[in-house]
Amino acid sequence: DSISRMLRASSLLLLCVLTAQCAVHFKRSMLIDQYDLDGVTEFKAMKVCDYGCHVWASIPPGTEDSAKNIHIDDEFFFNLAETATMYDHATLEKQPMFIDSNDAVSIYNFNPNQTTTPFIIYIVSTRATDLNTAEIYDAHNINRMIFPAKQITIMSAAPFTVNSNKAEGGNSVVVRTTGFDDVEDNNKDKCFQMMAVGDKSNWPGFNIEVSSPLLSMAFDYKNYPDAYLHLDVTMGNSGVLDLTRPGFVSSPGYIGCSNGDVFRSSLYSSNVATSITASGNRHVYLNGDIHTDRAHQIDIIDLKTNMNYPMYGGSAAQSQELFTTGVSINWKGEGTNNSFAIRFSSVAV
Repeated sequence: DSISRMLRASSLLLLCVLTAQCAVHFKRSMLIDQYDLDGVTEFKAMKVCDYGCHVWASIPPGTEDSAKNIHIDDEFFFNLAETATMYDHATLEKQPMFIDSNDAVSIYNFNPNQTTTPFIIYIVSTRATDLNTAEIYDAHNINRMIFPAKQITIMSAAPFTVNSNKAEGGNSVVVRTTGFDDVEDNNKDKCFQMMAVGDKSNWPGFNIEVSSPLLSMAFDYKNYPDAYLHLDVTMGNSGVLDLTRPGFVSSPGYIGCSNGDVFRSSLYSSNVATSITASGNRHVYLNGDIHTDRAHQIDIIDLKTNMNYPMYGGSAAQSQELFTTGVSINWKGEGTNNSFAIRFSSVAV
């Protein structure tokens, strides 16, 4: 399975090179990035709007001039800057544009020489799960201090960090780098679980660094309908994480679903260098979704012994247990379409 997935990823890379149109595909949605329209006058999103669809967009501050020259071909011919800044002003929740049933939706690039700046266009079929209950926010424009919804999705074409402080009262969440329609454990695209956090009595909180276009969180709303949640989001990644709290490290643009697609942004680094440390000894558990060749292995360094436990290849046996005070995860991915994610957790010893 891992070999066939890597072969498919290589075929997709060749297709992207030949056509400049790659996109990230899910069963009920798709993501379009800046390189899908770079040097291209028209991009056609096929099939995803067969039964109608919702379209969300996200652009980094300062890219509005370029985004105004990218138009989504619906009844009103909205430009990307308009779509990206459609908010509920009371909650800052993003609002979508709606497109009626259509076999193909055209997106036009009217910039000089068809240049582009970073953006996300997230197109979701009306048949997608939780379409009308999920909350969607921009990473650079969120300050959520209300009771949790069933799902929350954060969008950004630039790296960002999400923090949720410890709190009294139970809560539980599952996290994936997908849209809301693929965040649950029974998701149709077989997407990798990045993290699961929960406690019946006290919310442990989390601090995670994200270099993916979407971060979705599915809360156990049924068992904890009154759980209070504050999400604090800042732009950028520090490369330093707390080993005493569960989390993950991933390659830039990682999605983690069965098709192997990867999102692209000129704001991403091609390398990963992350240190995960604690003040005392921990029993550390690492589990990976690894799709890299040997030439682009992930170096996992035990900071106590300086031993390297590299990972590469497929995901079948990519796990590691260490007794240490810290782990460093390093990867050089320049010039490759490889991708990976490693989730971590630990207990004191």
